[in-house]
Amino acid sequence: MQTSEQLAAFRALCKANLLGKADVWQHKQSGNWIIGRAGIEKIQGLNNIQVGIELAAAGADFAIVKAAAVRTVERKKIKVESLGSANAKNSQVSYYAEMAEKRAKSRSILMLMGFYELGVYGEEEADDFSAAKNRDAARLEDEQPAPVAAPAPRPTQPAASAPMLPASVPLVPSAGAALSSEEQDDLPMDKLVVLSFLKEAETLEELQAAWLGEAKGWHLDQDVYAAKEDRKAHLSANQTLATHGR
Repeated sequence: MQTSEQLAAFRALCKANLLGKADVWQHKQSGNWIIGRAGIEKIQGLNNIQVGIELAAAGADFAIVKAAAVRTVERKKIKVESLGSANAKNSQVSYYAEMAEKRAKSRSILMLMGFYELGVYGEEEADDFSAAKNRDAARLEDEQPAPVAAPAPRPTQPAASAPMLPASVPLVPSAGAALSSEEQDDLPMDKLVVLSFLKEAETLEELQAAWLGEAKGWHLDQDVYAAKEDRKAHLSANQTLATHGR
């Protein structure tokens, strides 16, 4: 579920990219907003985004595809790369390469345009994200912005300073920053896939699942272990901050 600030930013992006009720809906279970395939293509065309596709790995029961989305802003090229995967556990269809391509493409476009960081996903990311399975969920035009609170009366005494967070609860920066192009070129693709799964974990449970699943066999690798520990520290700190904020 997005915060009020994220929702405001999301609505602004939807307006700028001409997305309407048919393009955007809310996932009933998580509350996250989903953009359909037609909406993704609308974003791509409106912003002249070029997407390159590369098969990273494939087998009889899985496929991993790498997508590179590029757009030019004021004569400067901006590029974002992402991975999409499909296997028997996360796809109800058996044409894994095609599904992995759709996921990588939509994810790279949403990351490039700033949607992904707001907790917005493409329809292809999961089988239960489809519009057909969320018919009764909220649509973009159903979500109204929060009312603006009236200004507080002017105090007669100097206002007290805002409370500071306890020193024992530090803010921990995200460990999920993307690797530079030079670093990516130096890493084998299978290792890059493992690092991507770890760094994209949204909860400690997802991180543990990735560690026992995709990262199995890499536990003794220094980079992989460090990525897992960094992400674990980030998620644990955010969980602590959320608890103190209640």
